Amino acid sequence: MPRTKTFHTPLEQRLWWGTIVAALILSFLPTRWLLGWTSEVAGVVNSVLVPFQHVASGVRTWLRPMPDPDAALPADMQAMRAQLDQARTYYKRLELERAALEERLAILERTVARSPIGERSRAVYATVVATQAPSSRSAGALITNAGSRNGVTPGMVAVWDDTTVAGRVAENVGRLGAVLVPVTALSGVQVRFVPPDGPARADGVAPTTIDKPSGILANDGHQGWTTDVTQPGEIAPGWIAVIDDERWPMSARALKIGVVDHVGPRDDAPLHRRVIVKPLVDPFRVPHVVLLDDVTDAAASGNGGAP
Repeated sequence: MPRTKTFHTPLEQRLWWGTIVAALILSFLPTRWLLGWTSEVAGVVNSVLVPFQHVASGVRTWLRPMPDPDAALPADMQAMRAQLDQARTYYKRLELERAALEERLAILERTVARSPIGERSRAVYATVVATQAPSSRSAGALITNAGSRNGVTPGMVAVWDDTTVAGRVAENVGRLGAVLVPVTALSGVQVRFVPPDGPARADGVAPTTIDKPSGILANDGHQGWTTDVTQPGEIAPGWIAVIDDERWPMSARALKIGVVDHVGPRDDAPLHRRVIVKPLVDPFRVPHVVLLDDVTDAAASGNGGAP
């Protein structure tokens, strides 16, 4: 005899028949009416069952582990399969190394091409392998993997993104690496201020910057610089400070070093304008740089003038 449903209270009976009626009504509704809200209801119900599902899945894997398709192959076939996987790994590694080398060559070519002395520039690609954050006792430093064996010499300019100064090579260059003074620690650099996107002449050559205001950057102790401008001429926030220092290599001329943050008069010298300059790049976040210098006559005669 089939068992019949027994109810202990009238409330249970009403809930039972209510559920049956609701299921019948929902079964006749169009499917598009049930999309959306039913999945949310199912998610609420499944959230309670998720822990038990994980336990059941783990027990099933332990009792019946997934078979290894290669286990049935002969030993020589398994060895060949392992060698094939290793060869694919080596091939992918070579592809990545090739792409990295092509990118380095493109960066070197662009940096030399944008130098005002062109092929008379010498460029060395260097990866920043470590940094020393600035503190109250130190201005910080960058350590690269290029040293004297790569032709690195003190005073070379570290360039980021082909046109922006990130620092300079410090003294005592090691054979396998070099220390860079970050651009935020440089001081006494003569710069000239130019508009961020000055119009070009009809022949496509950028306008001369010789008539633009200039100044000597002094470190302000807050990862930036200040300078006093006395020459006439327009200068405004957003203008770019470019290298115009005879003590720097010619290949570094017109490289960007900072951006004007504020321009205002000095209270003690009304004819002077105090300019606050901020660096264009955080040197402690650059992954690599190009070390730029001029090719000397001795080096040019020895290597044919190649950078």
